[in-house]
Amino acid sequence: QRMCRWNLGGMRMLLGSDLMVFGAPQHPCVSLFLRDPEAMTMPAFLDLYLDNAMASVPEMLICWHKEGAVQGYMLKRTDDVPKMTSFAFSPERIQASGTHVLEWLKQECRREDSTYWLHREGGQDELALYAAPDDTSLPPHVALPVAMLCFRAAGRLSASTKQEHRSRRRELLARGCNMLDEGKHWFLVASAHEAIAETLVAIGRGSGATLGQVDSYHAAESANETFVLPSSDKKRDTEDAASHLATAMAIAEAHSRVAAAPDTFPGAEVWYRARRKALECWAFLVKVHLAKGHVTAAHS
Repeated sequence: QRMCRWNLGGMRMLLGSDLMVFGAPQHPCVSLFLRDPEAMTMPAFLDLYLDNAMASVPEMLICWHKEGAVQGYMLKRTDDVPKMTSFAFSPERIQASGTHVLEWLKQECRREDSTYWLHREGGQDELALYAAPDDTSLPPHVALPVAMLCFRAAGRLSASTKQEHRSRRRELLARGCNMLDEGKHWFLVASAHEAIAETLVAIGRGSGATLGQVDSYHAAESANETFVLPSSDKKRDTEDAASHLATAMAIAEAHSRVAAAPDTFPGAEVWYRARRKALECWAFLVKVHLAKGHVTAAHS
């Protein structure tokens, strides 16, 4: 994957492209496409044209196949693709339409650090624009794909422990939950609450056999093996994480009838996973109270 700079209607854009580009002495920059000739419609040719135009690739090599069996190859200049559709589309009209849409988006997308979702119903000409993580009053048929967009964006941040990335991931997960009907999409909502807990503290990542393996994402604490009274941030984060894990368990149990079939209900995996993490959090909080003298330890 590479980044491309594209100018359209006087506006400069930075685009991501996964187009396969090859080179040879006679053809230094050519893209490669594998296509079934019977499936080639006008929109399919338009996709080929736009892929090359946005990546500034002057030529394309189309490998024609039928059910995986190669039928032949065709080398075409990008500018000649419209001729292959008897000019069903023209570069000038495409550029004019694209410029109009981009100018509209530029006017509407004004909020910093926001994600927008552009949607068009099949067979319709009208475009609808939604502020993906912020607009919770979405039509039912739009809410699920927008929520999934939030979850996918959150998933791309899952490997980072930076404060700003964890906060952004937590926000995206929470907004996605708010968009969904819990009764219809309970598994997604329960999984999101479990993921939110993981943005607060690292749970069960230690090598010890005892419960209470909770690590803070904040500044590292003492490196010795004795129990160290955590900062108030770590305690508060652990309490919040335990709350989200309890919510995940409650949702899975309510919609799966856990008591009837404890090992086979649909949400068993997320329920048991959330329960294990919740036990780690609760055990850690008990240690905190014991260290503060709020709880008297039992003696035999």
